[in-house]
Amino acid sequence: MKANLIIIWAYTSEAIASTLLYTLLKTATNKENLKSFIIDYKDIIIAIFGIMLAAALSFLWSLYSKSDSPFSIWLHSKGAYAVYLNSFIYSSGWFLAIIIITAISTKTELPPLIELTIWTAIYCTILSITFIKNIYSKLLLNMEFNKIGK
Repeated sequence: MKANLIIIWAYTSEAIASTLLYTLLKTATNKENLKSFIIDYKDIIIAIFGIMLAAALSFLWSLYSKSDSPFSIWLHSKGAYAVYLNSFIYSSGWFLAIIIITAISTKTELPPLIELTIWTAIYCTILSITFIKNIYSKLLLNMEFNKIGK
């Protein structure tokens, strides 16, 4: 139960941080500057999160395709397999969402969609850091497993 609360807090804290950064950004600049930024840099935003989506799907597939390996069985026994699986699925969904939202909002230029794009881009940037940290911690666990096995 405590582990689930930690995971819930981790996802919630990312959303809170995104909201705080978004509020700060809106306070520090005007809406037209934010709108121009999103429209001017839409291709870069889509490319960056397209790369992150490809990475998330690759790690998701890698985790799933090796689900019967001794390391994955060990992760299952520690209760960590589902945590990594869910984090890669969650990241993939958000990286896909920012790509779609950016494409739609920059075509329509509707203010609520532009604002949603800004918040989602901030959120996905924070999520990218968490995603990379999850990959790193999974690699460390794999190294630890290899030490135990020898």
